[in-house]
Amino acid sequence: MQPHTDDIVLRADGSIDTAHYAARGRQMRGAQAHHLARGLFRALGGLISLPFRAAGSLTSRQARVAKG
Repeated sequence: MQPHTDDIVLRADGSIDTAHYAARGRQMRGAQAHHLARGLFRALGGLISLPFRAAGSLTSRQARVAKG
């Protein structure tokens, strides 16, 4: 968790700007989801993308295995 360094964002009427914090939370959750998904795809070595590749193309790993 990040330390609190910001001032609280207020609306013109003096109340807390909840829309600002909701948008900020969505952005932070999206960034974290992107980070986790990227790590997952890297950990799996691209196996998930294999069915979506062209039928005739080989990955570098498949090419090495085919060479022997």
